Amino acid sequence: YGSWLPGYLNHPGVWSFVYEQDGLVVGFAMLGVLEPDDAFDDRMADLLAIAVRQSHQGLGVGTALLKKINEKAHDLKEMMQLAEVRLTVAEPNETARRLFAKFGFVEVKGNHGFYDKGQRALRLKRVL
Repeated sequence: YGSWLPGYLNHPGVWSFVYEQDGLVVGFAMLGVLEPDDAFDDRMADLLAIAVRQSHQGLGVGTALLKKINEKAHDLKEMMQLAEVRLTVAEPNETARRLFAKFGFVEVKGNHGFYDKGQRALRLKRVL
């Protein structure tokens, strides 16, 4: 996240959520609204980032952050004509993939590239 994340922090089309516990930031998520590539397509939201400190994984932090992302996407749905929320996840990250599946995300077939460490990138989406 270090190379591109700071640029999103002040972007007007990005909403950031921080999860704190006892004054310590233990997780965050960022949702961005993307303009369509084609004038006939709908806007979509992109879960740009979600991360939970390793010491707090498995304690519901990721679930709480995804609930906030879901709420924000639904708030923006009518106002910005959003059709779906999408995200990209590393194929080996089964824990995250299970969590996303619980929220209704399904895999979009195709080649979506690779992460820096060589893991295949999977694109997931959830229709709003």
